[in-house]
Amino acid sequence: MRAAVLHINSAGAESTSPTMRIARYAATYLKLPLIHNVETAAVHADTVFDTLFVKLGVLKFSNHREHALRIYGNAKRIVNLENDYSFVPDPRLRKLHPKWRVWGTVPANVREHGGAYVNWNVLTWLYPRPWADKLPAYRPSEPGRLLYYGAYRPDRIASFERWLKAVPYPVVVGARATHIKKFKALDERIDVVNFRTPDALAQLRGTAIYLEDDTSHALYCSLANRFFECLQLGIPMLLDAAGARTYEAAKLPEWQRFVVESPDKVSGMLADSASIAREQRRLWYRDFDSVLASQMAKAVESL
Repeated sequence: MRAAVLHINSAGAESTSPTMRIARYAATYLKLPLIHNVETAAVHADTVFDTLFVKLGVLKFSNHREHALRIYGNAKRIVNLENDYSFVPDPRLRKLHPKWRVWGTVPANVREHGGAYVNWNVLTWLYPRPWADKLPAYRPSEPGRLLYYGAYRPDRIASFERWLKAVPYPVVVGARATHIKKFKALDERIDVVNFRTPDALAQLRGTAIYLEDDTSHALYCSLANRFFECLQLGIPMLLDAAGARTYEAAKLPEWQRFVVESPDKVSGMLADSASIAREQRRLWYRDFDSVLASQMAKAVESL
C-alpha cells in the first residue's frame, strides 16, 4: 500500500504545534513520508496514494496548498487524524473527497465516519520524552495562585467569568500574545504570561484549573491536551464541576476528590496544592506511550 501523512498547514519538521505533533507521530509510527511544506509536497505532488493520512488545517496558512489539494484529490482513501470536535475539512477538500475516515479523540466523529479512537492529546509539549520517564515532583513556588493556560475561546467565556473574574485568589494565565488583551479585559488583576514554550508552563507556578468548552460537557471529546501536559509536569489540577461527564467517560480514578463547584472552594484547595499534585500523579499517571501505540495498532487493523 502506498501511503503518506499530509499536514495541511505549512510547518517546520520539528514544530511543536499540536497538529505537527500528531502528524509527526503518525508518520513515525507508520513509517511513512511526512508532507508538511513546499519542499516535501513538491516531491509527492503527482503521487497517487492508496491511503492519505491527513492532519487538517486552514488552507490559507499553507504555502504548499496547491500541491496539498492535488495530493489530497489524487488519494484513493482519506483518513483524518483529528483532535478537534469542531474542525471539518475545507469545502475544497470536501469537494475532492466527500467521505473520509477518522482516527481521533471524539468517539462520535469516529462512529459517524468510521475509523478508530486514538487519543492524540497525550502528545504533550515535551513529547517524545517517554511517559515512563517521570519528571521530578512539582514544587510550586506560589501555591496560592490559580493557573489557567490555553486559548480564549468563545465556548469558554462563561467559565472564565466564573473562575477567573473578580475571584478571591490571585490568577495567572498563560496565553498567546493575541489573547492577552482579552484576559486583561476580563479582570485587570489577572497576571497574563505570553505562553510560547513548554518551559513557560512549569514557570507559571500555580494550581491549574481544568476547563473545557461548553460543547464538551455533552459531547465527549477526551481529556484535553493541557490536562496531559499538566499531568506530565506534575502540576496539580482542580476540576471544574461542569466537566463531570467528561471525567466519568474518561474513567479518571477518584476524580470527585478534585472537583470544585465554586470559587470559595478553590480558595480552600489552593493551599493543599503539593498533596494534590502527589495524589494525582499516583492516581492518573501512566505510560501513555504504550496506550497510544496500542490504539494505533487497533486503528491500523481497522483499515
